[in-house]
Amino acid sequence: AWVQPTLTVAGSLVLCAFGVGVFFSKPRTIESKETIPSASLAAAFSKGFVVNAINPFVLTFWLGCMSLANARFNGSFASISLFFSGTLTVIFLSDVSKAYFASFLRKWIHTHRLQVFHRITGLFLIASGLYLLGKHLLF
Repeated sequence: AWVQPTLTVAGSLVLCAFGVGVFFSKPRTIESKETIPSASLAAAFSKGFVVNAINPFVLTFWLGCMSLANARFNGSFASISLFFSGTLTVIFLSDVSKAYFASFLRKWIHTHRLQVFHRITGLFLIASGLYLLGKHLLF
């Protein structure tokens, strides 16, 4: 009976600590003409693929999706294949779109804007931690 309150308090304090860290962190200076060599792109893709492949949460998510799809479509191979083909297509297209449109954001992202974003994010994390802590202590 003591585990949940302890985790709630610990989680609230961790959120507050992250919020303070983000609030006071200085953003990295971004060079507007900075480019990534193609060798780094291949390495970044490989690292991202490996991290997602060995992440137990990703594996659990996809196993859950497979179980749900199997139950929902009564084991129909054609329906399950269509479902996962559509799901993977949407994920792929959204990831490619994010990467494409990120290049257009570069001209809008300056050190000052990043600092404001850090401050807002830090305040949000602190407020979330305090809210959870207050909710726990009041109820």
